[in-house]
Amino acid sequence: MIGTYSHVSFDLDGTLVHTKADYRYRIIPAVLVELGGQHVSHEDMDEFWFGAHRGETIRNRFGLEPDAFWECFHRHDTPDARSRDTVPYPDAVDAIRMIREAGKTISVITGAPSWIADIELAKLQREDIDHVFAIKTSRYAEKPCPDSMHHVLRSLGREAHETLYIGNALEDALFAEAAGCDFVLVDRGECVVRSSKPIKTIRTLRHLFESVA
Repeated sequence: MIGTYSHVSFDLDGTLVHTKADYRYRIIPAVLVELGGQHVSHEDMDEFWFGAHRGETIRNRFGLEPDAFWECFHRHDTPDARSRDTVPYPDAVDAIRMIREAGKTISVITGAPSWIADIELAKLQREDIDHVFAIKTSRYAEKPCPDSMHHVLRSLGREAHETLYIGNALEDALFAEAAGCDFVLVDRGECVVRSSKPIKTIRTLRHLFESVA
């Protein structure tokens, strides 16, 4: 599947590393209680965690303004707490190694801030990754705006048509489409991705190394 691409790019949380569901189910209600937001379900919290357009979710489902929510969220979302509840997926390290051995350029483009990216990448073989870009602490708009992907492509001297982006959520699919890259969804069984367009889906990163008829 990856044979025709010279550049393989990954989302991070939900794709290469797993943040335990209990983490968001603790942190988000704590923020809502502090700010007086609406009572929300696990489905609402999953939509925030995995969905596109988080600002709309915060306003429409949480009943809060995004700036206030994020300021409070970042007080609760501490490095120690995040690290304790983050683990690599069993297939992630081997997949990165095999892509490196195949001579591909590897990047990670995550919507998280750089401090979260650093925590998560510490669970992996970071030295095998050529470029890491944390959108939240950059000047670029969040996914699905493609500007951060274009920045990474320029930095690596790669083109969109030779890039495969791998993610776990609808925002990742929209991000890749907007940037002109091919996309594969890795379905970790944590969220339901609904799209009006067909999305190529795999269950494990090991499937990246299978031939496609």
